[in-house]
Amino acid sequence: MHNEPDKNLEALIHAELRQLPELPAPRNLVGRVMTMIAEQERQPWWRRPWLTWPKTAQAASAALLLAFIGGAGFIGHTAWEGLSLASVENRSWMSLEGGWEFLGTLGNAVLVVLRAVNPVWLMGGLAFAGFVYLTCIGLGTVCFRVAFQPSLRR
Repeated sequence: MHNEPDKNLEALIHAELRQLPELPAPRNLVGRVMTMIAEQERQPWWRRPWLTWPKTAQAASAALLLAFIGGAGFIGHTAWEGLSLASVENRSWMSLEGGWEFLGTLGNAVLVVLRAVNPVWLMGGLAFAGFVYLTCIGLGTVCFRVAFQPSLRR
């Protein structure tokens, strides 16, 4: 069996394509492009790409993101440290007296259930939940684009 393409095929295709006439652009193409560029320039700063935001907004959002990541890392490390939420309950800066006892008990119950579940099922469930989450995000994005982009409704 001969799987190698013909050596002259590229030259033949190139020669055939060069013989085709050039297609003219639609008359209203430039106008549509300029209108779309003007619409993008009129958008508020928070709807534009992050790198075009004002520097103060970029700094504030970066600081907020770092604070969120740091807080999530701290809480995750504290909860994982003893596999008990009781250690979080003893932090003086988190003294919400009645609620922490309930959250500690609920967290410990979740940990007991997680220990009892086969790790394969746990990872499969997490993967399925992640897939469903990403599917919902994707479908929501598509619905938003179709609803708010007139050029996509045709």
